[in-house]
Amino acid sequence: DVHAASASTGIAAKTGGGGVTNTKSNKTVPLKKRATVKHSPPATSTKQTRVKKPRRAIPVNKDYIPEDEQPSSADVVGGRGGRSNHHPGNRPYWIKILESRYHYRTCQSDSGKTMIAQEIMNYVKNDCGGRFLNL
Repeated sequence: DVHAASASTGIAAKTGGGGVTNTKSNKTVPLKKRATVKHSPPATSTKQTRVKKPRRAIPVNKDYIPEDEQPSSADVVGGRGGRSNHHPGNRPYWIKILESRYHYRTCQSDSGKTMIAQEIMNYVKNDCGGRFLNL
């Protein structure tokens, strides 16, 4: 279980015992302990605590598509799963989003980003004649 040995001194370091074993006399010599320095905290603390925002409330009643009504091919359908992912009305919506992505990313102001999002919504509602629905 020897890790390191010095040929000139005949001392080998062993694991476990808390010391070094001299291979010539087979005696264990205790290792010197290092001095520990304790650092005191600064007199004034400049660290600021972060205030957590409250979590967004999940609505209890969501507006889902009524059972007797089916979304048209112009409607944008949101939700989880393949039914919303592959709905034909989502295709022009996503094409418009991809066309606007560069302008949205390079926009410097929040009002400019809001205008781009509003243009996409107006495109779906007015140009395509669609609605935004949840499954």
